[in-house]
Amino acid sequence: MISSCFFNGIYSPISTSDSGGLQIVTQNKSITAEMRREIYRIQATHSNMAFSFDMIPYKKIDGSMVYLGDQVSETFGKMAGRNLKEQINFFEKIDSQTKIFPILHGPTKNGLESYTYNMLSQLNEAEISKLGCLAAGGLIWTQNFQILERAVNCYQLEFPDKIKQHFHALGICGFRKLMPILIGVRNGLLPGCQNFSFDSTKLVKSYVYGYVLPTLEEMKVGKGERTLGKVRNSEVEEYYIQMWEFWKEMPENPFSGPEDLLEHSVFNSKGLNDTEIFHQLGLEAGIKSVTQIIFYAYYNTFKFLHVIESYLRGEVELSDFMGRYPKLHLLEELETINDVDVFRDWMESVRYAKGRNKISYQKPACGIEATKWLF
Repeated sequence: MISSCFFNGIYSPISTSDSGGLQIVTQNKSITAEMRREIYRIQATHSNMAFSFDMIPYKKIDGSMVYLGDQVSETFGKMAGRNLKEQINFFEKIDSQTKIFPILHGPTKNGLESYTYNMLSQLNEAEISKLGCLAAGGLIWTQNFQILERAVNCYQLEFPDKIKQHFHALGICGFRKLMPILIGVRNGLLPGCQNFSFDSTKLVKSYVYGYVLPTLEEMKVGKGERTLGKVRNSEVEEYYIQMWEFWKEMPENPFSGPEDLLEHSVFNSKGLNDTEIFHQLGLEAGIKSVTQIIFYAYYNTFKFLHVIESYLRGEVELSDFMGRYPKLHLLEELETINDVDVFRDWMESVRYAKGRNKISYQKPACGIEATKWLF
């Protein structure tokens, strides 16, 4: 299944566009109506799916994102609803078929409910029918079970069944963040959910970070994540050979071999960065440089999805690729839970239990990323 997504060309017919709401909040900036309309235009004409222009009930104080409290959820929800109404009407006016994904906020159950219902109160039934799915994230970086808890809370709210068919998890930075919500979806803790997707800046920007995800076979023997560094050496060359072997049969492959890939990367013999490759070597070299970046990110993404698919098929256990995770035993307990009430009781017992590697319930810090992968 995963292989078929990667060998019909690297340019996917499915694309998702973010709204930029988080970036504005984290930079303490405001946005004008003209800026919003320009974002809507780009979303409506260049993507299949678009995130709503959410209003995040957080403020950056002394470098940290601070939750403003449940009392602001009503106000922020209504503002988000007005943006959502504007977005729906804009898309409709230009006859765009792009689906809109509303982003829900509120780290507490009451805050989430208030934000969501006040957001939807700004829409009529016809506008609500235009929504494509539910999207939410976990805003505590160290809290890997929070996305599942928030998703379960989302699915207890009154939404049309059509919207509940698809859930999107925001800000998935690795297996530790993904597996709780993935297990929850598989076990039926999100009733009515038929499609699940997530986004990951870590995978999309893996070339920028020099990040290398091991293959499933390497994980099984204890090999972990690593970075390539900035200097070309035998490890870099071996990895590019591995990457070439993966991509060499792909249609539209513009490269002649691993050396050609390397010469259009930061490891090229001329010491050029990606921008300099374009300006000094020309358009064709610049396009190949961008394609090499896509190859790099997509190869890491393939390895990530291959592990997930192998798990869902029952071909590997959690311990095969998460053996060093301190909360592995909690994930294994979660695998046995398929009832919402049992899950809630379990979360409470884990959160407050002593000496059980408990899940702490901290004030949230913001962390949402964007670019989606569908199963």
